[in-house]
Amino acid sequence: MLSWRAGWPNLQAFTDPRAFCYPAIDMSTNLDQLTADAMKLPLRDRVQLAQRLVSTIDDEVESDTEALWFAEAERRLDELRSGKVQGIPAEDVFRNAREAPKR
Repeated sequence: MLSWRAGWPNLQAFTDPRAFCYPAIDMSTNLDQLTADAMKLPLRDRVQLAQRLVSTIDDEVESDTEALWFAEAERRLDELRSGKVQGIPAEDVFRNAREAPKR
């Protein structure tokens, strides 16, 4: 019968982070090196890199924002249906919107 130790001969990897096959990487050093390398790129390449990085942030923010707005819409609809709040007629909303810049 196999014991726990027999099934996991290298338990050191679970208790000693230095035992992992990849060396520990200091993230700030890694980021500093990446930044230094990026700064050596020509302007056009730096601009493209910046656009790509920002687009990944935009994608994450957009998906989070979409979920938050959906939850907000659901909450507002529930409040309308329950009678907790009353709706405003569209003609009043549009009239107020047209008059707001004049104030």
